[in-house]
Amino acid sequence: MAQGSIYQTPRGGLAHPVFEGAGPTDQLGATFAFWPALDDAQLVEAQQVLNHWSERAERVEPDEPVHCDEPFLSPRALRVRVHTLAHPREAVSALLASLGQAVPVREAHFARYLFTDDGQEPAVIRDPTAPPALTHFPRHENYLAAVFDPASPPPASEYESQVRGALETRSGDIVLEDRGPPLHLPPLRIGYGTARAAFTPPDARAHHLAQALAGALARTFESLAGAAPPPFSDHLGTPGAVDRVSVADRVGYGFAFASPQLAQRLTQTRFRYREPELFDALGALVAQEGLAPIVTWQRFGKPFAKDRTVVAMHVFQLWEPEAPAR
Repeated sequence: MAQGSIYQTPRGGLAHPVFEGAGPTDQLGATFAFWPALDDAQLVEAQQVLNHWSERAERVEPDEPVHCDEPFLSPRALRVRVHTLAHPREAVSALLASLGQAVPVREAHFARYLFTDDGQEPAVIRDPTAPPALTHFPRHENYLAAVFDPASPPPASEYESQVRGALETRSGDIVLEDRGPPLHLPPLRIGYGTARAAFTPPDARAHHLAQALAGALARTFESLAGAAPPPFSDHLGTPGAVDRVSVADRVGYGFAFASPQLAQRLTQTRFRYREPELFDALGALVAQEGLAPIVTWQRFGKPFAKDRTVVAMHVFQLWEPEAPAR
């Protein structure tokens, strides 16, 4: 089967530096999304590819199963988490290549986890090319300085305590979040924590950016496995609008997405948020519109809230270049 381009996270897929040096003590997680969704015959083909690979993958302990989680295969996705592989990057690459010859793989999402003996959940390994991130700030002004000063160490792009989440389905089941490496997507400077900015009346620039944002989202999401561009709104809930904000002599633009609309369901018990995809769209928008390569963002809401009228939100802010000196 001819295989088109595959949208991969992290950028470059298994060629990303985070997978260099991976060995048998590491766990590798991989999710492959199919589009169009597989029919019954294709499901059988995908299962056969997986079975053949699982039996033949080279492992350092031949009596150990290659899978540390039970693989999950559906018409829309295959999720595996593997260990004990002698050469895990090469082995998982071979699995992707074999699947791509048999069925329409449209997306591939990977993560590397470091196994520990303390009984804790294996930790996701961060991008080795990412600089050390600041995580503590005495005041909000110090955080803003770290965000806006390209010469200083950047603030953390995410905090594990705030971005490892779960969803509760209407039936009461808990669906856990799968995350890849912490966000590091140069040239963007990503700071976790929205600026405490003042809202100012939208102007022509804000209205133009709203339209440009819709276009950037559409272009990015057309590459994905049947995913529609997520709708966004301003702080008043106006569909397709962005806020104009200002803080510390900076002009910016804010907008929000309902978090459930960003969720990609992987299995009956796992999901992921399409955050890298959003940042790819925002990076393209920044370059196109001459904005500063800075994004501040934050998740709001409680994933286990029983009141279903309260929807968790992803909020983002983009910024104009530095204000001219007075």
